[in-house]
Amino acid sequence: MPQARSAIPQAPLDLGFVHESRFEAGDKSIPTLALGRRLDELGGLALNVLEGDVPLPAALLKTSALHHNRAWMRRYLARTGVSIAPHGKTTMAPQLFSLQLEDGAWGMTAATIAHVQLYRRAGVRRIIVANQVIGTHDLDVLLDEIHSDPSCDIYFLLDSVAGFERAFECASTCRRRIRPLRVLLEVGLEGGRGGVRGRAAALTLARRIAKAAPHIELAGIECYEGILGGNDARETEARISELLGAVADVYAAASRESLFAPGERLLTAGGTAYFDLVSAALTRIAGPYTTIVLRSGCYLTLDHGFYAGQIGALLGRLGANAPPDRLMPALEVGALVNSVPEPTLAILNFGKRDAPYDLGLPVPLWRHRRGDAPGSVTLLPPGCTTERLNDQHAYVRIPAGAFEVGDVGGFGISHPCSLFDRWPHVLEVDDRYTVTGAIKTFF
Repeated sequence: MPQARSAIPQAPLDLGFVHESRFEAGDKSIPTLALGRRLDELGGLALNVLEGDVPLPAALLKTSALHHNRAWMRRYLARTGVSIAPHGKTTMAPQLFSLQLEDGAWGMTAATIAHVQLYRRAGVRRIIVANQVIGTHDLDVLLDEIHSDPSCDIYFLLDSVAGFERAFECASTCRRRIRPLRVLLEVGLEGGRGGVRGRAAALTLARRIAKAAPHIELAGIECYEGILGGNDARETEARISELLGAVADVYAAASRESLFAPGERLLTAGGTAYFDLVSAALTRIAGPYTTIVLRSGCYLTLDHGFYAGQIGALLGRLGANAPPDRLMPALEVGALVNSVPEPTLAILNFGKRDAPYDLGLPVPLWRHRRGDAPGSVTLLPPGCTTERLNDQHAYVRIPAGAFEVGDVGGFGISHPCSLFDRWPHVLEVDDRYTVTGAIKTFF
């Protein structure tokens, strides 16, 4: 079914404040040669991670994999007819937001008001705050944004009458009211995180919102399937289907009662690697004025661990309908071998301050040794595993000879969100590990 589209186009982002920022002493992974220079000058310095030009450890973003993943998601969206508002909390990097919007993203998803303020600074026009907004300060920020810029469209979640009353109080007393606050009714299940429980409670809230015009309007239905784990994949998928069924029930009932505001309606979920289940379920219930919006953010970089496994399961569910190619891991950490105190133990100079460990330890991938061909890496042999991390040291079990002191080691990570938030700058590199630029994060 064709999707509804907002009448407000997304203009190119204004990234001057990013490109014109300058590197300072103490910035992780930034060489002395770059200190005082603008961020957009880094790619012209012809630095190479493998050849000792960059202080290690360093977070690396392989641009070939990044652009492959962009193309993969564009094809997926075109094939399914759904839209995406990637969750920006994954990277908190306006440069990457810009690429996602360039690829046709409907908007961006935020988790906090601080995120909204960064997005608006960059010029993002459509934002879903995938959270309840109930603080007076936070509601005032949203009201200021939509009143100061008619092209700005911000949505946030409500799942209780108490939350609604707080939002209504702020909106109804705002002296500069121009447009209503746009809210999405969040549907949840017992034991889940947010979301109204049960059809009766959901419709009670939807009716309260519908009567709040012109201060607040009901713009759609939302859920988040990512916290509905089970004992196995089948149980998890059953719980997700149950939640999506509850969304369908509330959406149909609210439609029959004409509780939605005129114009575009949103049905949004899919902030995980279950966006295939979300796409299929929500497409079946979407009406002629409905836009289905996924919110996955990790697709852009993938990883070598948890998220890669989830995407593998997604492709398995798609079966014969799966794309012929796969998403590719784009994030790595480069580090130095500091010590080989035992023949089968190497200590590298990165740790918990540099790499995520909440969803799996870093994965040893490759090494570069002095005397190797420039820009070349050697894949590590089987049996290399990261056993544990200290704050700034990694203990890597190896076959004898796999690492020598002074080698550069490359590691995959598990959980992209927890990599980006450790690095003020992530170095963009080509397939020969030449630095082509830097991504600035705003955590």
